[in-house]
Amino acid sequence: MDGDVVIVVGKKKGLCSIDHKCFKKPGQLEILDLSLNYLNRSIFKSLSQLSSLKSLYLAENNIESGSERLSGLDKLEILDLSYNALNDENVLSVLDLNVSRMTLKKLDIRYNRFRSFIPNEELGALRNIEWLPLDGNTLDENFLRSTGVMSSLTVLSVANCNLSGVLPLQGLCDLKYLEELSLRLNYFIGEVPACLGNLTPLRVIDLSQNYFIGNIALSPLRSLVP
Repeated sequence: MDGDVVIVVGKKKGLCSIDHKCFKKPGQLEILDLSLNYLNRSIFKSLSQLSSLKSLYLAENNIESGSERLSGLDKLEILDLSYNALNDENVLSVLDLNVSRMTLKKLDIRYNRFRSFIPNEELGALRNIEWLPLDGNTLDENFLRSTGVMSSLTVLSVANCNLSGVLPLQGLCDLKYLEELSLRLNYFIGEVPACLGNLTPLRVIDLSQNYFIGNIALSPLRSLVP
């Protein structure tokens, strides 16, 4: 590993707060894992000073709603906020996205309480996003129809997002790099779009605990269903 890369692991250390001045080389810190602590939203102010961060893991803390936002992290490629209690309007209330210098590839916000993801008209800002698990949040009913603009997606999970209706042809079927898709535990009805079978990289699709009709064993997706 490059000697200039600084990695700090504070996972499961019982931390309640932290200051960026605690780090020996904050200007070179690229990977920071603070998962499984007791940190709250006030940590965002300190983390926003770590402009060299590429990977930030904050899963399973006590981060709730508030006014603080993560900003200035223009090199960030991986952000894990899963299993917190963020019930903001959407992700833009938490993360200041620099559209012109967007580097984010993996964003994990599973099992928070977001009332939506981001406005559909802003999804194009996530053109480089590859890995997007959104399980357990509330999503706009038109979200799946708009996913096609996130053209780099390889993994998408919207399990337990209270989605319903017929799966749209537009959006999902435009994700030509998609490898894994989970629609589990929603209220979808009707038939699964056959065009999903045209996504040649697709290896796994989870359709369980919905209300789809038709015989999946006779569809182009039969080899993908667990």
